[in-house]
Amino acid sequence: MIRNSGVDRLFTLEDDFLLISSATGPGPAGLGVYDLTKMEVMFSGSWMGPASINGDVLTYWKPTDIPATEVNCERYVMNQEYGLSSAVDEQVTFDLRTQATSSLGQLRCTTRQ
Repeated sequence: MIRNSGVDRLFTLEDDFLLISSATGPGPAGLGVYDLTKMEVMFSGSWMGPASINGDVLTYWKPTDIPATEVNCERYVMNQEYGLSSAVDEQVTFDLRTQATSSLGQLRCTTRQ
């Protein structure tokens, strides 16, 4: 059985896979991928949008441990001035069939509260 944590919402249904997003505010949000044939969680992690799905491949932005700086984040100083923080995300794919996550080699800076 899939239980709702209270903040879950349907992201998409793709073949036998149910993707659930969990968030209470601006990202990163939780991402859960359920295999409906086995009725089990096959992936759980954090994500940022935008996201897309093409066939069995989900593409999304994943938070990294790379520190945001003035060098890698053009909004870093402005975010600091407004009392916000900055984070570096990496664009990745997740193959629903093989459960493999792969980097697309793209990084971006995002604003966080």
